[in-house]
Amino acid sequence: MNSKVALIYENGEFIVSINDSIVSKDKDIEKSFFSFKQIIENNSKREVTSWSDIEDAMSKIKNDMLEINSDHKTLSFGVMKYFHATGKLFYMNNGTMTPLIGGYQFFKFVVSMTANNEMLNYSELLELCKVIIEKNATYRAEETSFIVSSAKFNYGEAGYNFSTNKINKGASIENGSFEEYKKYILELLK
Repeated sequence: MNSKVALIYENGEFIVSINDSIVSKDKDIEKSFFSFKQIIENNSKREVTSWSDIEDAMSKIKNDMLEINSDHKTLSFGVMKYFHATGKLFYMNNGTMTPLIGGYQFFKFVVSMTANNEMLNYSELLELCKVIIEKNATYRAEETSFIVSSAKFNYGEAGYNFSTNKINKGASIENGSFEEYKKYILELLK
Protein backbone atom coordinates (compact mmCIF):
# COMPACT_ATOMS: atom_id res chain seq x y z
CA MET A 1 0.00 0.00 0.00
CA ASN A 2 1.49 3.35 -1.05
CA SER A 3 -1.24 5.52 0.44
CA LYS A 4 -1.06 7.68 3.56
CA VAL A 5 -4.03 6.81 5.79
CA ALA A 6 -4.62 9.10 8.79
CA LEU A 7 -6.97 9.28 11.76
CA ILE A 8 -6.99 12.84 13.10
CA TYR A 9 -8.88 14.50 15.96
CA GLU A 10 -9.68 18.11 15.11
CA ASN A 11 -12.35 20.55 16.30
CA GLY A 12 -14.25 17.84 18.20
CA GLU A 13 -14.39 15.41 15.26
CA PHE A 14 -12.43 12.37 14.18
CA ILE A 15 -11.34 12.61 10.55
CA VAL A 16 -10.22 9.66 8.44
CA SER A 17 -8.29 10.54 5.30
CA ILE A 18 -6.37 8.88 2.49
CA ASN A 19 -3.54 10.93 0.95
CA ASP A 20 -4.98 14.06 2.61
CA SER A 21 -8.44 13.49 1.04
CA ILE A 22 -11.13 13.21 3.72
CA VAL A 23 -12.99 9.90 3.66
CA SER A 24 -15.17 10.34 6.75
CA LYS A 25 -15.87 12.63 9.70
CA ASP A 26 -17.54 11.49 12.90
CA LYS A 27 -17.71 12.40 16.57
CA ASP A 28 -17.70 8.71 17.57
CA ILE A 29 -14.15 7.37 17.99
CA GLU A 30 -15.20 3.71 17.60
CA LYS A 31 -16.85 4.34 14.22
CA SER A 32 -13.88 6.39 13.07
CA PHE A 33 -11.34 3.82 14.21
CA PHE A 34 -13.34 1.04 12.49
CA SER A 35 -13.36 3.07 9.27
CA PHE A 36 -9.61 3.69 9.64
CA LYS A 37 -8.89 -0.04 10.14
CA GLN A 38 -11.11 -1.06 7.22
CA ILE A 39 -9.34 1.33 4.85
CA ILE A 40 -5.96 -0.07 5.86
CA GLU A 41 -7.15 -3.67 5.52
CA ASN A 42 -8.84 -3.05 2.18
CA ASN A 43 -5.77 -1.34 0.72
CA SER A 44 -3.00 -3.50 2.17
CA LYS A 45 -4.33 -7.00 1.54
CA ARG A 46 -4.17 -7.71 -2.13
CA GLU A 47 -5.26 -11.13 -3.29
CA VAL A 48 -2.08 -13.19 -3.38
CA THR A 49 -3.67 -16.55 -4.11
CA SER A 50 -3.78 -17.19 -7.85
CA TRP A 51 -7.06 -18.09 -9.51
CA SER A 52 -5.71 -21.47 -10.60
CA ASP A 53 -4.76 -22.30 -6.98
CA ILE A 54 -8.24 -21.24 -5.85
CA GLU A 55 -9.88 -23.39 -8.54
CA ASP A 56 -7.76 -26.38 -7.56
CA ALA A 57 -8.54 -26.02 -3.85
CA MET A 58 -12.25 -25.42 -4.36
CA SER A 59 -12.71 -28.27 -6.86
CA LYS A 60 -11.53 -30.70 -4.16
CA ILE A 61 -14.47 -29.71 -1.95
CA LYS A 62 -17.52 -31.79 -2.68
CA ASN A 63 -20.68 -29.77 -2.09
CA ASP A 64 -23.56 -29.22 -4.53
CA MET A 65 -23.98 -25.57 -3.46
CA LEU A 66 -20.43 -24.62 -4.49
CA GLU A 67 -20.24 -23.01 -7.94
CA ILE A 68 -16.93 -22.16 -9.61
CA ASN A 69 -17.19 -19.78 -12.57
CA SER A 70 -13.84 -19.88 -14.37
CA ASP A 71 -14.86 -17.35 -17.03
CA HIS A 72 -15.64 -14.58 -14.54
CA LYS A 73 -13.33 -15.87 -11.78
CA THR A 74 -16.06 -16.00 -9.17
CA LEU A 75 -17.07 -18.47 -6.50
CA SER A 76 -20.62 -18.86 -5.20
CA PHE A 77 -21.90 -20.79 -2.22
CA GLY A 78 -25.59 -20.24 -1.62
CA VAL A 79 -25.95 -16.59 -0.54
CA MET A 80 -22.20 -15.93 -0.48
CA LYS A 81 -20.20 -14.78 -3.52
CA TYR A 82 -16.47 -14.15 -3.97
CA PHE A 83 -15.03 -12.03 -6.82
CA HIS A 84 -11.36 -12.84 -7.45
CA ALA A 85 -10.64 -9.74 -9.55
CA THR A 86 -11.40 -7.49 -6.57
CA GLY A 87 -10.70 -9.94 -3.75
CA LYS A 88 -14.11 -9.04 -2.30
CA LEU A 89 -16.62 -11.34 -0.63
CA PHE A 90 -20.34 -10.56 -0.32
CA TYR A 91 -23.35 -11.87 1.56
CA MET A 92 -26.26 -11.60 -0.86
CA ASN A 93 -29.64 -11.82 0.84
CA ASN A 94 -33.06 -10.20 0.38
CA GLY A 95 -31.85 -8.04 -2.49
CA THR A 96 -28.85 -6.67 -0.57
CA MET A 97 -25.16 -7.22 -1.17
CA THR A 98 -23.31 -6.89 2.15
CA PRO A 99 -19.48 -6.80 1.96
CA LEU A 100 -17.83 -9.31 4.29
CA ILE A 101 -14.36 -9.26 5.83
CA GLY A 102 -11.85 -11.94 4.85
CA GLY A 103 -12.10 -12.41 1.07
CA TYR A 104 -11.22 -15.82 -0.29
CA GLN A 105 -9.86 -17.14 3.02
CA PHE A 106 -13.17 -16.53 4.80
CA PHE A 107 -15.09 -17.98 1.83
CA LYS A 108 -12.93 -21.11 2.02
CA PHE A 109 -13.45 -21.33 5.80
CA VAL A 110 -17.25 -21.24 5.48
CA VAL A 111 -17.37 -23.72 2.58
CA SER A 112 -14.92 -26.14 4.21
CA MET A 113 -16.64 -26.06 7.60
CA THR A 114 -20.01 -26.65 5.93
CA ALA A 115 -18.70 -29.45 3.69
CA ASN A 116 -17.15 -31.16 6.75
CA ASN A 117 -20.49 -30.89 8.62
CA GLU A 118 -18.84 -28.84 11.38
CA MET A 119 -21.02 -25.81 10.58
CA LEU A 120 -24.67 -26.74 10.20
CA ASN A 121 -26.14 -23.40 9.15
CA TYR A 122 -23.63 -21.12 7.44
CA SER A 123 -26.33 -18.46 6.81
CA GLU A 124 -26.54 -17.95 10.57
CA LEU A 125 -22.82 -17.14 10.62
CA LEU A 126 -23.18 -14.71 7.70
CA GLU A 127 -26.08 -12.94 9.44
CA LEU A 128 -23.88 -12.62 12.53
CA CYS A 129 -21.05 -11.21 10.37
CA LYS A 130 -23.45 -8.58 9.01
CA VAL A 131 -24.41 -7.49 12.54
CA ILE A 132 -20.78 -7.49 13.68
CA ILE A 133 -19.86 -5.10 10.87
CA GLU A 134 -22.89 -2.89 11.60
CA LYS A 135 -21.78 -2.69 15.26
CA ASN A 136 -18.26 -1.54 14.25
CA ALA A 137 -16.54 -4.72 15.36
CA THR A 138 -14.40 -7.07 13.27
CA TYR A 139 -14.07 -10.82 12.87
CA ARG A 140 -11.70 -13.41 11.50
CA ALA A 141 -11.51 -17.15 10.97
CA GLU A 142 -8.60 -19.32 12.11
CA GLU A 143 -8.51 -23.06 11.42
CA THR A 144 -11.88 -24.17 12.90
CA SER A 145 -12.59 -21.05 14.99
CA PHE A 146 -14.55 -17.86 14.35
CA ILE A 147 -13.33 -14.88 16.41
CA VAL A 148 -14.98 -11.50 16.97
CA SER A 149 -12.85 -8.54 18.08
CA SER A 150 -14.22 -5.55 19.95
CA ALA A 151 -13.28 -3.44 22.95
CA LYS A 152 -16.56 -4.62 24.51
CA PHE A 153 -15.16 -8.14 25.13
CA ASN A 154 -12.86 -9.44 27.87
CA TYR A 155 -9.35 -9.27 26.42
CA GLY A 156 -10.77 -7.73 23.23
CA GLU A 157 -12.20 -10.84 21.58
CA ALA A 158 -14.56 -13.80 21.83
CA GLY A 159 -14.32 -16.95 19.75
CA TYR A 160 -16.21 -20.10 18.86
CA ASN A 161 -14.54 -23.35 17.82
CA PHE A 162 -16.81 -25.33 15.50
CA SER A 163 -14.83 -28.57 16.01
CA THR A 164 -14.86 -28.59 19.80
CA ASN A 165 -18.07 -26.58 20.39
CA LYS A 166 -16.25 -24.33 22.84
CA ILE A 167 -16.86 -20.64 23.45
CA ASN A 168 -13.80 -18.56 24.32
CA LYS A 169 -14.97 -15.51 26.27
CA GLY A 170 -11.45 -14.20 26.83
CA ALA A 171 -11.41 -14.82 30.58
CA SER A 172 -12.99 -18.28 30.30
CA ILE A 173 -13.59 -21.15 27.88
CA GLU A 174 -16.90 -22.97 28.08
CA ASN A 175 -18.72 -25.72 26.23
CA GLY A 176 -21.61 -24.34 24.23
CA SER A 177 -23.49 -24.23 20.97
CA PHE A 178 -23.04 -21.71 18.19
CA GLU A 179 -26.49 -20.37 19.14
CA GLU A 180 -25.23 -19.64 22.69
CA TYR A 181 -22.10 -17.99 21.28
CA LYS A 182 -24.18 -15.86 18.92
CA LYS A 183 -26.43 -14.76 21.82
CA TYR A 184 -23.35 -13.83 23.87
CA ILE A 185 -21.85 -11.79 20.99
CA LEU A 186 -25.09 -9.95 20.21
CA GLU A 187 -25.68 -9.14 23.88
CA LEU A 188 -22.25 -7.55 24.26
CA LEU A 189 -22.37 -5.65 20.95
CA LYS A 190 -25.71 -3.92 21.70
